[in-house]
Amino acid sequence: MNRSESLSISGAIVEGPSGAHLLLDQRINDYDTFLRAELTIEDLTIPVRIHTLDDLTVLVPSEADASVFRGGRFVGSLLVATGRREFKVPGDLAVAATARGLDIDLLDQSELRYALTFLGQASNLEIRNQRIDAILLGVSNIK
Repeated sequence: MNRSESLSISGAIVEGPSGAHLLLDQRINDYDTFLRAELTIEDLTIPVRIHTLDDLTVLVPSEADASVFRGGRFVGSLLVATGRREFKVPGDLAVAATARGLDIDLLDQSELRYALTFLGQASNLEIRNQRIDAILLGVSNIK
């Protein structure tokens, strides 16, 4: 079951390639990059996407009047959906793991998310099969 959590945030308004971006004073941890959220500044609520990089978080407004972002600083609250996101292991990976006597459940949630993203970005079947082999090699090295 998903819930929502409200985070108090502040930061600087910077011009990005597609308009105003909101550079937060503190990196938001434990939320996926590109997660959608709602930003409230004063009485205005704006849909945003969260872009968390190595050491910073940027909010990219999905839609808003540019006049909202005049000035150099902002203070607001960010409503973020929380809850555990489940990642389903695709059939070909599950079959290959079983055939090798490996347990995909040895991967923690972040490792599984990374592995499934890596697998999902394969552009053809040969590359997909090579990526399955790489993932299972990693699983076989977990002690």
